[in-house]
Amino acid sequence: MAATVFLSYASADQKTAETICQALEGRGLDCWISCRNIHPGENFQEAIVRAISAAKVMLFVFSANSNNSDEVKKEIALAGKHKLFVIPVRVEDVIPNDSLSYEFATRQWIDLFRDWDFSLEQLATQIVAVTALVSGGNTTAPPTEAERIARRDDTAAAGDPAAAGDPAAASVTAEALTADAHAATAAGIPDVEAIYALGNTHAKNKEYDQAIEQYDHVIRIDPQHLNALNNRGNAYLAKGGYDQAIADFDKAIAIKPDFATAYANRGNAYQDRGEFDRAIRDYGVALQLKPDLAVALDNRAKAYDRKGMHDQARKDHAAAAAMRNPKVTTPLTAPTASSAPAAGAA
Repeated sequence: MAATVFLSYASADQKTAETICQALEGRGLDCWISCRNIHPGENFQEAIVRAISAAKVMLFVFSANSNNSDEVKKEIALAGKHKLFVIPVRVEDVIPNDSLSYEFATRQWIDLFRDWDFSLEQLATQIVAVTALVSGGNTTAPPTEAERIARRDDTAAAGDPAAAGDPAAASVTAEALTADAHAATAAGIPDVEAIYALGNTHAKNKEYDQAIEQYDHVIRIDPQHLNALNNRGNAYLAKGGYDQAIADFDKAIAIKPDFATAYANRGNAYQDRGEFDRAIRDYGVALQLKPDLAVALDNRAKAYDRKGMHDQARKDHAAAAAMRNPKVTTPLTAPTASSAPAAGAA
């Protein structure tokens, strides 16, 4: 049976790789590791190629040993050939050499040596998210109506009534939406999307308590309504309810592990709460899932600035500027608002 995660490591780091493998498998992630999965008499090279071609994620255990290993470079090249997501994990405070620095210039590193427990949890979360993305989301059952609606408006702005999927909704008044929602409810057939659109109208008008009330109604009817969970999280965040916001983003991510905007918005909540490392990690996952999410780059830059990591901040601002306008080549200054901009709805 094919394993989800292929561990690439230098032979001198076998003990460390085994420890990581055991920790991930303890969290329900099936791994392939050569010291265990290549059987006596089996061709080593052929087994490696088969395992890489069948995996969904390569976990590259980076250290001084792997920095100078020709074998791991071959495995990384094979990962590129088979279009695997490669997640580099540093187990030592070592800078990549020139070839690896080029290879991973655009990837988000995870430093296990700084905070093992926290970083391992974030690594497991990232693997689940990437796996869901590679698998195309829910592969065991057709999507629900709420999921189809959520996927349809993936680029909609959070709190924008048009996010409900009706292009004319943005111009509909709150009074009209309220009347529609009440009429449908009175008829015994709640119109979930009308209620959701009303919540968005309240959010757009910064009437967050009213917005939350409507999103609550939607979620009672459809607990897996991703847009409502995401936007209720943003409404709580606007009110300073960090724990409630994070809980909503957690629920949305649990339903849809490749939900990039929920990671980005949860990063905003962590950043506003002063937990910059957690924020940076969530922005990194969001960008791995959706590399063109410029708002996540800008918000991660802000988190880097607040940590005093100004070089990284300038790089992210420059990348976001280039993404929005390929002609822009100079870095932008950090946003001055106290709260990071929200990413879009589901």
